[in-house]
Amino acid sequence: YFWSKSSEKLQTWLKNNKYYHRVITEGIHERKLSQKQRIGIYVFTAAFMAIPFFKTDMLWLKIVLPFASLSQIVSMELYYRGKIWKKGILKVE
Repeated sequence: YFWSKSSEKLQTWLKNNKYYHRVITEGIHERKLSQKQRIGIYVFTAAFMAIPFFKTDMLWLKIVLPFASLSQIVSMELYYRGKIWKKGILKVE
């Protein structure tokens, strides 16, 4: 999303992309992602975080990655249950 601000063409393509609309607009701004869709996001991001977890020998990274994944799950669930940002996130155009 933030990289799209550097190019008018990229920003237009991104805003017209059906996946962007479904996940960002409906999912974040309108809180319409189902529990199944959120679990899919959690599994997808955890899988990508698992790659460096298993490929590295850096202890600090092996400690940080599970906490990063867990913090994403907790913060997203708190948001969807209305515990944080009760009025939702403002749309940025």
